[in-house]
Amino acid sequence: MNTCARYGCVCKKLGVVAKAIAVVGALFLTIGSRGAAEDPGTIARIEITSPVEVRGTVITLGDIASVECLRGSRLDRSPGSVPGAGAPLVGSCPEPGEADLVSRLKAIEIGRAPFPGQERTLSLAIVRIRLRQAGFDPGQMVISGPTTIVVRTRATLVTADAIAAAVRDYMTASMPWDDREAEVSVLLDPNESVLVPDGEISLKVEPLPTTTFIGTTSVRVTVSVDGEAYRVLPVRARVDVAKAVVVAARTIQRHEIIGTPDIRLETRDLGRVPQDVFFDAAAVVGMRASHTITAGEVLARSSVERPPLMRKGDAVTIEAALAGVTVASPGEALEDGCEGARIRVRNTASGAIIRAVVISAKVVRAM
Repeated sequence: MNTCARYGCVCKKLGVVAKAIAVVGALFLTIGSRGAAEDPGTIARIEITSPVEVRGTVITLGDIASVECLRGSRLDRSPGSVPGAGAPLVGSCPEPGEADLVSRLKAIEIGRAPFPGQERTLSLAIVRIRLRQAGFDPGQMVISGPTTIVVRTRATLVTADAIAAAVRDYMTASMPWDDREAEVSVLLDPNESVLVPDGEISLKVEPLPTTTFIGTTSVRVTVSVDGEAYRVLPVRARVDVAKAVVVAARTIQRHEIIGTPDIRLETRDLGRVPQDVFFDAAAVVGMRASHTITAGEVLARSSVERPPLMRKGDAVTIEAALAGVTVASPGEALEDGCEGARIRVRNTASGAIIRAVVISAKVVRAM
């Protein structure tokens, strides 16, 4: 016969006592844990959730957790913190200090946000480290949540069509051509969309040092989110301009004076002609050809020149300013010259050869 058989009634009584002790112990543990959570030295409760989505480029504590200030607690500076670092940490939780504490805790930066559309995993340990770096003692807080926190960045797709539209609007507004004369095409692949953090998105188009408004060119597009530049993209565009220009109606020989019947206006692609072409026929009439111009050739400023005012051998007056007095001497032009040209002349009185500027058909000024 075993002991319990011999002393059955005693064993039953001991079992009842053991159960009672267990119940009382559990009750004390529960009360103790609640008391610890809201110990006067505990200033806040931080409940972390995962996964979470964030905006912008920085993860804050408020992005990943709910923060509650425990009323009646006192906020003391954490041991070993640097004096003067961050905001003062002494104060009580009831209003208005409660709201101030919560906002300061929520504003603590935990780390960089992942790229838009991607995710990053943080540890609960890094939250405690960031709290301490901000001047708080994690031991004064009840921190609960998963040991790893998954953070995703909300993303918005800026389409290639939106970028192309911004470039097209900029080129159209900035070019010197009439909308009816020019066609702007943006050389952007439809797949070249940009993924950016969620927020207020703006596109700014700016010229590069090499930007032109004819032919193929490039501009810079800055994609900003909430007023901060996020991506800078070089974008190629092409401006095709069809405009009436002056062309030769017939072959014009070198040094031949150009008259109205010698030229006409034709619409040409400006991307395929010299940059210094004439658009006004009247500006060419009376000029002379600097070289032989073939029929149908576009007239550029390098194609024509002003006819000379004086010819080689013409008698001229040489003017020279000496001590505020203008002295005139007879001379002879040794080469042709138009107004403003520098030519050689001979002073017929002294025989000296000098360089002078053509002022009019009969006057030059000594240099």
